[in-house]
Amino acid sequence: MIAFPSGAAHDPTSPAPCPRLLLVEDHPATRTVLQQVLRAAGYAVETASDAVEGEAHIQAGPPDLVLLDYTLPPDSGVVVCQRVRARLGALYPPIIMLTVRGAEIQRQLALAAGADDCLPKPFHPQQLRERVDAWLRVGARLRGASRHLRSVEEQAAQARLEGAMAVIRAVRHRLNNDLTLPSLVLDYLLENADLSAELRGMVTEASAAILSAAQYIDALQQVRRVATSETPLGPALDLAQSTGAASLSA
Repeated sequence: MIAFPSGAAHDPTSPAPCPRLLLVEDHPATRTVLQQVLRAAGYAVETASDAVEGEAHIQAGPPDLVLLDYTLPPDSGVVVCQRVRARLGALYPPIIMLTVRGAEIQRQLALAAGADDCLPKPFHPQQLRERVDAWLRVGARLRGASRHLRSVEEQAAQARLEGAMAVIRAVRHRLNNDLTLPSLVLDYLLENADLSAELRGMVTEASAAILSAAQYIDALQQVRRVATSETPLGPALDLAQSTGAASLSA
């Protein structure tokens, strides 16, 4: 089906010094030959002989690229591809499906399942290396874009936090000023006025309410960031937990 490479080395401009590939192929001879071809090209190659073993490798740590045979026991490569895409989400290793030449339906189903490319058998080692190199570059760009997006999200979250803290400080200053006079008046009445038991109870409750409000305002300064999948910009402001525990830090 294929021939060994004639000593061609891996392109030094590839995205990693030794990219890690996963080859999922059930045919022992084909798996061995492809593994040697890829290792000779400078890749670190892990192999799996069926769908279960392949998915276990991916769950243990996503490789830089997956070469996935279309026909696998006990599930097809299409099913494996669908599950990998569903589970990994943003951890996106490129997937090249190895299909049968002339089987257009295999190509269509593979791409629909989430494969990035299809390489029909038989193929020349140079074709394999070119496809692998190309998709490794794409994968590196995707990871770079993901890191950049995360950085932007972090900056946006920090800006929101700083903006919220500025508002909280201004509100705290105003409310503390507004609460000072009624608090002093109530304390004076409790200490000096001849109040009935009922009225004294009401004044005591009002004084306690003002103290509680002041403590709540102080606790707002402990607002912090939490990660949530429900906010498109990543870490969100957590007001509820912050006001419920004065020990949290900003």
